[in-house]
Amino acid sequence: MKNIIFYFSGTGNSLYVAEKIAEKLGDCEIQAMVKFDFKQKITAERIGLAFPTYYWGLPNIVKDFIAKIQVSGSPYFFICYTYGGYSGVTMHMTRKLLKSREWELKSAFGFQLPQNFILSSFRVPKEEMQQEEFRKANQRFPDVAKIIFEKDTYFEPEPLHVRPFHFIGYRLNSKQSRQIPSKDSNFVISKACKGCGICISPLTGLKTLN
Repeated sequence: MKNIIFYFSGTGNSLYVAEKIAEKLGDCEIQAMVKFDFKQKITAERIGLAFPTYYWGLPNIVKDFIAKIQVSGSPYFFICYTYGGYSGVTMHMTRKLLKSREWELKSAFGFQLPQNFILSSFRVPKEEMQQEEFRKANQRFPDVAKIIFEKDTYFEPEPLHVRPFHFIGYRLNSKQSRQIPSKDSNFVISKACKGCGICISPLTGLKTLN
């Protein structure tokens, strides 16, 4: 296998990105992080991680995945992360975690897609804005796939004035990540569920309505 993208997606944004990049890249398998058997050793020329930004950083599931996987050789690592408002220290946190496993992050691509954070006062953007964000993402996929295919180095540009505030992102992510496992304790599925299955995993415990 030449290429593989492991994804974590709660509502479908990151899965969408993983599918589009895999399609453009070619010879690429996509696999859900939550279903991966850690007894397996990953053998691929390029390994990608696609996931959403949680509290300015990585979701616990992604941190755990990076800590547990076993990899053969020295593959080209890349990440595709989605975010609604601000990506925080997602790119830097991933690079640090991979480095702790003696791997190097070669490229990182951020995609601003429709906000879907429902645990606060944030609101889902209007339909026109959602379509515009997907349009911009779709325009980028060919160029992103080309960078990955050629194993070039690329990192999303970051304003210099943001860097001194990285410590806030790390603190926010660390604090909120400890509370995430209990935040969905009151979630239920109504008859409005379309049964797409995207949010269903062993971690959520959710089941579609028949």
